[in-house]
Amino acid sequence: MGLGLGQILLIALAALLLFGNFPRLWKDLGKGVAEFRRAVDSPASSDKQVEGADAKANGGKEASSDGKTGDR
Repeated sequence: MGLGLGQILLIALAALLLFGNFPRLWKDLGKGVAEFRRAVDSPASSDKQVEGADAKANGGKEASSDGKTGDR
């Protein structure tokens, strides 16, 4: 009732995954959660970033309230 070769390889693979890639995965996940919390805590600053991105997409021209850029 000992461990077979397949079971030992499975345990080794699980240990490699657990101690090899998972710490990086948890670190990246933590960074994502922290970024999400910052975005949720400061919606006004993220709105300004979106407006700035919209202005860049329009070539620096601000859109009027009806969605037109003012160029005619």
